[in-house]
Amino acid sequence: MSELILKPGPVLLWRKWEYDEVTEEGGYVDLDITTAAHEYLFESITIEKDVLLADIFRLLDAAPILIAILRRDFSDELLAEARKGASSSWSHDYAPDGIEFLELYQTWQLNTATREYDPIHRLDFHGVGYLLREDFDYGNGNIYPAGTRIHWSVSTTHLRELLLIPIRYNQVVSICENDLSAKKYGHELEKIQLMGINLGQVLHGILWELSWHGGPETQSQFVEELKAQAEDINNHRPDAVSAIDPYGEEGIFGQLDEPGFQAFFQHLGAHSKKRDCFHST
Repeated sequence: MSELILKPGPVLLWRKWEYDEVTEEGGYVDLDITTAAHEYLFESITIEKDVLLADIFRLLDAAPILIAILRRDFSDELLAEARKGASSSWSHDYAPDGIEFLELYQTWQLNTATREYDPIHRLDFHGVGYLLREDFDYGNGNIYPAGTRIHWSVSTTHLRELLLIPIRYNQVVSICENDLSAKKYGHELEKIQLMGINLGQVLHGILWELSWHGGPETQSQFVEELKAQAEDINNHRPDAVSAIDPYGEEGIFGQLDEPGFQAFFQHLGAHSKKRDCFHST
């Protein structure tokens, strides 16, 4: 069996079994294929524990054909930003609202009426907070108990603040009800283990999330617009829509289904705990 192994640095190894006809013995051989990573996009990969987000961008630098392949996900702009180095404001110190590691994972949607799954290819990517040492009040009634972790969106986080954070892959997949007419719509039905992912999924999943609002410049503009809107609401601007009761008839999300509301805010901050498929522990 052959597989890719991504090590810090980065070093991308192709581990394969070879048989020596002279000694009549076989064994695994590791080949460094870092500069040819684009040739192995669809091979299964293992990510070692200490691989950082910065290593992903160093891999793009080492195998520049990857940049062209991933250009739709703003690989050029993100790489240019990563080359500036990590932000000096980031640290590994414990913080209840901090990120301990970045996680690749999947949540599948199953329509139990039609037996259709969606999606099953693209990996999601978010930040996972430190194991809380005490209850943490995030505000608006969201209290996260000690011993749990908060899952954070990183789509509006500046790339340079994330570069020195390690990356992990979570093999556990939550399967959630996707039938709008089902009583359990939006709830978790079961969990499964997804053992094999490939290099292409890893790269695409990371860049997809980091470029959710476009390149770094567009993302910064989006964040500023969000801050301005929040300030307008906090200052009770006359023509601002009330967000005091977002689910009420007059609320900004009053006409939306609750799972849709939760999914939207996964990209803006901590995940909500209201639905099993969007929980934060």
